[in-house]
Amino acid sequence: MIVILRGLIHLLANSKGKNFQYGLRVICSPNEETGSNGFLDIFKNLARNSDIVLGFEPAYGEGHIINGRKGNRWYEIEIEGKKAHSGRDHKKRDQCL
Repeated sequence: MIVILRGLIHLLANSKGKNFQYGLRVICSPNEETGSNGFLDIFKNLARNSDIVLGFEPAYGEGHIINGRKGNRWYEIEIEGKKAHSGRDHKKRDQCL
């Protein structure tokens, strides 16, 4: 995602005085799971009034582009332990290890 954003910044910085046929809207999704359920509705709404909508995901380990998904698979898992999130309460991060 950082590479894509840096590329867009470079493109815009080096295109002063040029007219683009399309406008540019960049939306970053925090949803990284297969299917991107939390972002799908937003993505569809953006598509209604956009000429082009692009979604980006990281490449496979070998650098190959991900060009499709098989869909979603749902599991129900029960986990016991202390409730914590290392990104929100760093004092409790050891509970996540």
